[in-house]
Amino acid sequence: MARYKLPDEVKILRGTAQPCRMSGKVQALCPATPEFLETYNNPLLTTDFAKQFFVNKCNYLLKLGMLDITYLDDLATLAVYVDERNAAIDSIKKGKFRTNHDVNGNLIGYIPNPNIKYARDLTMMINEINAKFGFTPVDRLKLNSVAAPAAQPAETPRSKLLKKLKK
Repeated sequence: MARYKLPDEVKILRGTAQPCRMSGKVQALCPATPEFLETYNNPLLTTDFAKQFFVNKCNYLLKLGMLDITYLDDLATLAVYVDERNAAIDSIKKGKFRTNHDVNGNLIGYIPNPNIKYARDLTMMINEINAKFGFTPVDRLKLNSVAAPAAQPAETPRSKLLKKLKK
């Protein structure tokens, strides 16, 4: 299965807008509105935390004007991953290892908590989705640098002299 094509606007926001990567056409987004989000019901969002996380991220993207209807399933998946990772971390806090005993009750060794690997894998998947939406610190910097107007460079004596010579 091939990767889906990103709109040019997203490439610009991510800082990967190179002429060889641009499609040249502007893909129209189907913006999600707050009214649409109230009626949106995803069966993945079963816990209160996942629902609240989903709403927070949707509102954040709505403010930026980047929320597309096609992204809602990815955001719901992100909310579920974060919820499951939090549950795994709670399990890890109870104990990183479990004792293993033989038939006579003697200690043989320790078994690591399987939620450690599960939480690590979920963190990797969460980071991938976060990067897609600009939720990571580096992507936020890219978003801020694109949104902020460029400051006018200070006029140096050399630039003043060149202006006078051109006249």
